[in-house]
Amino acid sequence: MAYYHKGLSRLNEMSTYERDVLEHYSPNNVICGAIWGGSECPLTAVIEVKSTQNVNILLDAGADINGISAEDLSDYSARFLRGRDASVDTSSSFASVPFRAQLLATAKAKGVEYQTAPLTPAELNERRLGFPRFWTE
Repeated sequence: MAYYHKGLSRLNEMSTYERDVLEHYSPNNVICGAIWGGSECPLTAVIEVKSTQNVNILLDAGADINGISAEDLSDYSARFLRGRDASVDTSSSFASVPFRAQLLATAKAKGVEYQTAPLTPAELNERRLGFPRFWTE
């Protein structure tokens, strides 16, 4: 945390690359991907290992008490929306997925108004041809 706070003091003097590197030391840095077990942030990691001292250190350093931001969780959940275009690769945690709003617009254009509504005939036909049979892959 000392390295991070020292870097913040000279943030305006840093190059974009240096700022990106510094962000990895942030108390709010989020790591996403299957290799790390889903979405993880420093706060959720220290809570998982029951490290009270480190929880306090992160909170004192400005960690978001909610852990992973609602925006990041919303975008990650886009991998599991029904009605998205079949060309969207969600088989890899590292694949780029369009933002949730864009996928919901695609779903709406296909007639999927609500995620919890019964499957439409068009969705059933699409799923019979190889697209995911269920809600997710």
